[in-house]
Amino acid sequence: MSIAVLPAELLTRAERLADGGEPEAALNLLGPLLKTCPQALAIAVEASAAMGNYDDARRYADSLARAQNAVGSGEHSLARVRAMIVLSQLAWLEGHVSETWTLLTDARHIAASPVAELLVTTARAAAELRAERYEESIASAETAMAMARASGLGDALAARARDDSAVTLASCSATRPNPDEGQIAELDRLSHPATDLGAAARTRAINNSLVALLGQENLSDAEAWSLYDRAHARARLFGGKSLLSIARQGMDLAARTGDWERGWAIGTGHIATEASRSERVAIAAKLAQFAFARGLAAEAARWGRRAMSESTAIDVIWVRVYAYLGGVIAAAASGGSAEHALNEYGNCMSPTSHAQRAGRAWEAAEVALTAGTDAAVVVRFLDRVIPGGAVDNLCPAAKAYAQAVLKDHSGVDASSGELVAVGDRIGCRNAIWRATLQVQLVRAYRREGRHTAAVLALTEGQRLVDRWPGRLRDELRQLSITEVSQPPALSTRQAQILEFILEGASNRNISETLGISERTVAVHVSEILARTGHASRTALAVAELRRRLMG
Repeated sequence: MSIAVLPAELLTRAERLADGGEPEAALNLLGPLLKTCPQALAIAVEASAAMGNYDDARRYADSLARAQNAVGSGEHSLARVRAMIVLSQLAWLEGHVSETWTLLTDARHIAASPVAELLVTTARAAAELRAERYEESIASAETAMAMARASGLGDALAARARDDSAVTLASCSATRPNPDEGQIAELDRLSHPATDLGAAARTRAINNSLVALLGQENLSDAEAWSLYDRAHARARLFGGKSLLSIARQGMDLAARTGDWERGWAIGTGHIATEASRSERVAIAAKLAQFAFARGLAAEAARWGRRAMSESTAIDVIWVRVYAYLGGVIAAAASGGSAEHALNEYGNCMSPTSHAQRAGRAWEAAEVALTAGTDAAVVVRFLDRVIPGGAVDNLCPAAKAYAQAVLKDHSGVDASSGELVAVGDRIGCRNAIWRATLQVQLVRAYRREGRHTAAVLALTEGQRLVDRWPGRLRDELRQLSITEVSQPPALSTRQAQILEFILEGASNRNISETLGISERTVAVHVSEILARTGHASRTALAVAELRRRLMG
């Protein structure tokens, strides 16, 4: 194959188009020269991957590997290094972890220039971050930054590598427990459309910035959705349908804010076009969760099974967790053995890996509890998957919630004071957690004879699940039916007087307003009390206001 050199300005323009969210335009610009120029083929690999066309990316990479080098080994090896880095990213997305590391190792072996070595080191730092090898990732990213500074590399590829390493360093600090607020701000800055990042680095900056920002305490629902919408707009601005996990975060946010329809729409809309099999596994598991919450047993089982089947031969830990979570949901929804599914979940990875994902273990446990699995079985599961206690590995708000749910399912009655304290720890973090807690509070208030407080808890619970149809909302409605009395059968005049009583008016005030005697008012009040069964005006007013509050 004869190799020609494209004009530098044309390559630069194509590179900018690919990085600027126009990968298809970049490919069109390169056109027939894709067969003759290694740099063009490298850009084509990256652009195809950004569009989600993985097969095309591999085809261009194969052409590059077969090409004979007529313009110098350094130029051709650099193009191959770029292609192999993209292929390593695709291997990860498809769940082939060992292939990811093999491709990066092979890329390092053929790197014949300082820029190529810098690109490989940068790519390795990003891969180590995905693998949650945080300390190794930081070390690799810092090495890449030092390489760039020491060599004085100034071309566009070197600048891209420096920026990519900056994203990795910020992500390591911003997305871990107890994140650095300065690094969260830096990651948010890097995700801004005005920054000159490569496509892959920009995608990671957008995703990881959203993760970090949504993890902030005391974030209102409106603020959280505003952050999501902004990230989604940034992702759409730069096009492409691969390498983005925004759908997962959107579904998590919908569950957290109690917006079932929005979460379901995000999941079903995204899974149909998602090129990454790993992402499809995660989204299928989340759709199973949504269906289970709504009481759609057949749908929950179908999506749970799909999560399991899509995960075949994927060896990425976080994907495996979603797959087996889908298995627990499928078993719970279809009347199978949730206990067996929990055991399978426990066996899917090591206790260390489980400890890093205690939240997912709790999600599996809560599904099993909802399906009627004995609380003792669930507690044993949690103790087995994370020695020392899965619940203890949760964040403080999640830990308080999990302990309250386990106590409730174990048949232990908590006092209203204890449950209010749990609510204080949860704060505004999760609408569904708070609504679940309201159910327990209603029962506690009833045990304590505090029926007005019970009505207020019911009202708050119903507000929280107004957009979350299914099991929880049905339970709150059932509780409200047993709490609310029928409206009293009163005459027109008595109903009129009742309104004044609710406003705290005295008999004299009522008589003067209605133009009737105070004695007549007293007779009507006595009749109202007799018909409603209350001993005093205060008791009558409280009961009637309570009834109306629930009505």
